[in-house]
Amino acid sequence: MPWKESRVMDQRARFIREWASAQRSVAELCDEYGISRTVGYKWIRRFREDGVEGLRDRSRRPLSSPNATSAAMIEHIVAMRMKHPS
Repeated sequence: MPWKESRVMDQRARFIREWASAQRSVAELCDEYGISRTVGYKWIRRFREDGVEGLRDRSRRPLSSPNATSAAMIEHIVAMRMKHPS
């Protein structure tokens, strides 16, 4: 018998369908799926906000970097490189 394979999106959608049926509590569903209640509620919140598309993985890239070089400093560096190319 082959191994059962399922994609993450399929599992999340199944989790939401079972949650919407209101037959079991979120805690029971999270226990069954092997996730924390925090993650379960995150999926529910994303589903409410964005529908099925909200269940997709999101980028973990930060929106900003506190150590990024300022635009003024970049301009200054470029100007100095142009003035002194070697």
